[in-house]
Amino acid sequence: MNNLVKINSVEHLTAMIKAIVPRSFEKTFGGLSTEEVVAGFMFCVAGLSQTELNTGLAKIQEMGYCPDPAMFAKWCKGLDGFDNSDAIADSYIGKNAALANILAWLDDPKTRITVAQKQAYDAVYHMFRDIHSDYDKNHAYSAFKDQYEFIVQALVSDREPCQYYEPPVTLQAPQNAPQAHVAVSNDRAKEILAGLTGRLYKNPKNAQTMGLTA
Repeated sequence: MNNLVKINSVEHLTAMIKAIVPRSFEKTFGGLSTEEVVAGFMFCVAGLSQTELNTGLAKIQEMGYCPDPAMFAKWCKGLDGFDNSDAIADSYIGKNAALANILAWLDDPKTRITVAQKQAYDAVYHMFRDIHSDYDKNHAYSAFKDQYEFIVQALVSDREPCQYYEPPVTLQAPQNAPQAHVAVSNDRAKEILAGLTGRLYKNPKNAQTMGLTA
């Protein structure tokens, strides 16, 4: 492997993994102290070479989520023949939390949502738009959660880890951009027309070119 990253210590390795997939790292090791996480990696990667450790890091980058220390050690050794669907599924939050996130996003568009959440909302957008009663609200919320579960199942089946939704970039014209249409008064329009007619009659060739003479 070219351009090997030199891993100075297990602490350094743990910090790099966290930097590559911070959100997934917190989900995988939530509740554990840094010392406990380091101890787990220290036990599992003992004896691995720099090349093997870099292989494991490259696999994390490829998969987009944080494995536990035992799985990371397998990745370092190039062992891919095991099911990692549970880890991918764990990267998605539950339907109730997803709904809460969408509601927060509707109040504040700066709230970060995931691709799965956005797709589920888009599927039932019309129901959110037409909420006029508690019944409508409950029906829309229930439909969103059903859609979200269906979409997550499909993404997990395709081995796609959870990703944040990135809204499309909105292009704005510069302030000094030329206007497509400029309104003029009737008097001004008559002046422009009179000036144009006068130039055409002064130069008959132009009038003939524009089909204005017999």
